[in-house]
Amino acid sequence: MKILAAVDSFKGSISSSEINDIIAKELEIKNLEVIQKPLADGGEGTMDALIDSGVAKKIDCMVIGSLGEKIQSYYALMNNGTAVIEIAQICGLPMIPENKRNPLHTTTYGVGEAIMHAINHGADNVVITLGGSATNDLGIGMLQALGVTITDESDQPVPLGAAALKDITHIDFSTCFTAIKNITLSVITDVQNPLFGQNGATFIFGPQKGITPEDAVEIEEQIQRLCTITPILEKYQDTPGAGAAGGLGAACLALDAQIFDGADWFMETLQVKEVIHQVDVVITGEGKLDSQTLSGKAPISIANYARSLNKPVIAIAGSIDSSLLTRFYESGINVCLSVIPGVQTLEQAMERSQVQNNISYISQQIATFLSWPKK
Repeated sequence: MKILAAVDSFKGSISSSEINDIIAKELEIKNLEVIQKPLADGGEGTMDALIDSGVAKKIDCMVIGSLGEKIQSYYALMNNGTAVIEIAQICGLPMIPENKRNPLHTTTYGVGEAIMHAINHGADNVVITLGGSATNDLGIGMLQALGVTITDESDQPVPLGAAALKDITHIDFSTCFTAIKNITLSVITDVQNPLFGQNGATFIFGPQKGITPEDAVEIEEQIQRLCTITPILEKYQDTPGAGAAGGLGAACLALDAQIFDGADWFMETLQVKEVIHQVDVVITGEGKLDSQTLSGKAPISIANYARSLNKPVIAIAGSIDSSLLTRFYESGINVCLSVIPGVQTLEQAMERSQVQNNISYISQQIATFLSWPKK
């Protein structure tokens, strides 16, 4: 029997490749053949999955972090010359202590710096993954780093962060660095939210980043105002994905970027669909199977495709929303298994060595079942 192990990372605990390695080790003890594919959908862990798969190498760079400080970051340079920049590694929410999370003062400036670094190192195609940001600055920081003129009523450059949105009176894309106009820019995201409105960037994702209800209203008003005075932003305000990463999606679209579904892009890049054709069973999953999983996350994309080929799918997770089991099954997952064997606190369940043990445990159960003698 041949099995595909393609599990997304358990965020904050263990990478996709490490999970797949554990699964393969336990299944191979039972003489089961395992093909491993790292999995991601544009959020945290996307670059590492590409690097671990061997299709990209790690390129270090110094950039401005979300709080305005210089940080050591990196991006993935693929073998075909495409640079993949994961904003979670530059202005990601997990990088900021909870007591300092405030999108009024966080910036995407470092994303623009990383883009220029990649271009200067020969990349002619740049892909930006938009998941996991700590920002809500409409991508203004990134645009400033790329040469776009953004000024106040005194014709002075505005400071970094969403707090400065109210001061902006002029945005001139014509001053953008020529190098940006000579590359292909793409963004991948796992959300379809528009730029503003009740389903937009600020109201949906702002609270988890530290935005207060009062600040959310102010930021929302300023984003709408800037769209009315900037036709290129207004053009894309309702485009699905424009609201990703606090409006960074809209800023990228204004630079003529193409937008792609994260899970589909990743599966195509690593030829995951081709492997599904070759196997008998698919094992996928992520840290938490919940309503977000059903909104186009990688495990569901894999399950949907496997179902079209009549291939059974086992999904593993640290936490499973049992109220959604029927919908998981309808999406192509045949069984959902929690990796946690007994009562554990959240801290215990997310501790790295404990996660490794938990995944090993559930992999042993799966291996025993799949290797059961067939009559």
